[in-house]
Amino acid sequence: MLPLAGLDGWSELSPWHYYAGSDPLANGISPPHLLVLAAITALAVMAGLRRFEHRDLKG
Repeated sequence: MLPLAGLDGWSELSPWHYYAGSDPLANGISPPHLLVLAAITALAVMAGLRRFEHRDLKG
């Protein structure tokens, strides 16, 4: 894989960083990473419920 020096700090924007970045099989689950993933999940569920409640089925 080619190194992309300009993208070093961008990995923290990816959910994969929080899922596997701390090597959970070897080190255990990282509580801060777990909280970030829970917050992302909660926001996605809230956005989905809001969109679901405002759907237009009269069409």
